[in-house]
Amino acid sequence: MAKCKGCGEEIADDVMFCPKCGVRQNSSSDREENIDKIVANTATITDDVSSVISDAHNLVKFGKKVGKATVKEVTEKKEGASLKSRVVAALLAFFLGTIGAHGFYLGKKVTGIFHFLITVIAIILLVAENGGESIGVVLLILNWCIAVIEAVLFLFGAGKDGNGLPVKNWT
Repeated sequence: MAKCKGCGEEIADDVMFCPKCGVRQNSSSDREENIDKIVANTATITDDVSSVISDAHNLVKFGKKVGKATVKEVTEKKEGASLKSRVVAALLAFFLGTIGAHGFYLGKKVTGIFHFLITVIAIILLVAENGGESIGVVLLILNWCIAVIEAVLFLFGAGKDGNGLPVKNWT
């Protein structure tokens, strides 16, 4: 504790003005040192704030990664489930499953390509005049049955997206 230069009251060592009488306590060199510290702290805070604002801007406007994850990835990890819709996945699997639309929607490219190629091969066999029509029909029916089973799995919440997260959201 120190004594005020004006009124003699005990005051803290680091105050610039006496709370009772208002007389300046620090010398000009102390004051300049304090001002330099304040300016340095302000510059650091300003840099931090501008960095946060820049990261937020990039994320909102461009969907760019901030740090190591986007907002979507952070949300998925926090919820433990995919942000993809069960209804959309089920409808795509049921109506467009033979061409792999549900696989592409969920980020499961291999599944989408598999369904699409099976359909293309089946159509080629159906169009060809070498007696492969029955095999083409069987391939189309099997492909559609697999897609319908996947649609049912999505409706019951057992399907997963391309990241291995369960598709649980209805919207």
